[in-house]
Amino acid sequence: MTGSWEARYAAEFFGTLILVLLGNGAVANAFLKSTTGNDDPGLANGGWLLVASGYGLGVMLPAMMFGSISGNHLNPAITIGQATLGLFPWSHVAQY
Repeated sequence: MTGSWEARYAAEFFGTLILVLLGNGAVANAFLKSTTGNDDPGLANGGWLLVASGYGLGVMLPAMMFGSISGNHLNPAITIGQATLGLFPWSHVAQY
């Protein structure tokens, strides 16, 4: 990990933002009425493939963009687990 703690916090914020935007956006597109993912019979109503692709891209893109800056925790369980093992300082867990 490189950069100041402020840069790491910003990278985690934007990484989580991308994950939520793409993942939850795919769910909304697949299951809300009158959306392109739900109305087009050729797409088989979006479904699990659209949701899996949205969340897959939502994890992959921030990992590629911000992984070298912040370690790409994105999931609070990773941060807490690393802090428990002594690999991450407890003083920064809440900010991550």
